[in-house]
Amino acid sequence: MDAGSIPAASTKRNEPFDCFLNNEAVFSFLSKNKGKSMKALRVSVLNIYPIKSCAQVSLEVSPLDRFGLKYDRRWMIVDEQNVALTQRNIPLMATIKATVASMENGFNLTLLFGDQAHHIGLRDFSHHSLVERVSVWNDTCDGLPAPQKINHQLSEFLGTHCKLVYMPEDSQRFVNKKYATAGETVSYADGYPLLLTTEESLNQFNQWLGESITMNRFRPNLVISGSPPFAEDKWKSIRVGEIEIAVAKPCARCMIPSLDPESLEENPKVLTTLAIHRKQGKGVNFGLNIIPQSQGVIKVGDVVEILS
Repeated sequence: MDAGSIPAASTKRNEPFDCFLNNEAVFSFLSKNKGKSMKALRVSVLNIYPIKSCAQVSLEVSPLDRFGLKYDRRWMIVDEQNVALTQRNIPLMATIKATVASMENGFNLTLLFGDQAHHIGLRDFSHHSLVERVSVWNDTCDGLPAPQKINHQLSEFLGTHCKLVYMPEDSQRFVNKKYATAGETVSYADGYPLLLTTEESLNQFNQWLGESITMNRFRPNLVISGSPPFAEDKWKSIRVGEIEIAVAKPCARCMIPSLDPESLEENPKVLTTLAIHRKQGKGVNFGLNIIPQSQGVIKVGDVVEILS
């Protein structure tokens, strides 16, 4: 979530990896497990977000294609200027649910909002109109608009003129060249194919916060268990099951983690606590933006190896 990242609060914790090197939780984790057979790191949660900035879908297994996890953020809601809308603009988007079923000749997308279900197939997008150019932060890429009826209903629900678009299979939106390893492509995600977090880092953050928030506020694709809190700050490359993955950069956070996706209530203390404890350079970070080095399959329970 680099775009719209929150400004870092003034703090004495200025070393880039201060939270990892000096965090008492790390030493507590190690001491509690001293003499025990350490469990392997594993994937504990696997999520996709079919529509950018809308509700998550949790999976047990997912194909990994050139965009990321299959169907992850392949749809997006845009305004009248074809610019992406997100929860930063419209928190109500968090309540829009979407499920995707693969079909012989495409897919069936089911949208749930306003107590109604709406079904759209690939044919509804590809035969509706010509490809349009849409904007995601600093990128411009392809989008096929949904039928007018669906877009009208979405506009009424969200209280603003908007439309749903689909990223076609032949679309080419490239990962930032500074971090890409081989010209990788990405969907309508903020900038990278996958986002990784760890259970232990959330547990430590909740201790700092003094209350418990759920991981879905951070919108990860992969959640890993079995690692000391914020050990991921030093990871450079990992293997998940059979898939090697390069770590691009830490994920700089905006206001979305402060928003409860169920109640839509905002808790400013979340951002304040992030700024105090997770300042790294110019960013306030939680999680990692990562880039798979091949296609394949990822599933819950996959062993995670730290390669470097």
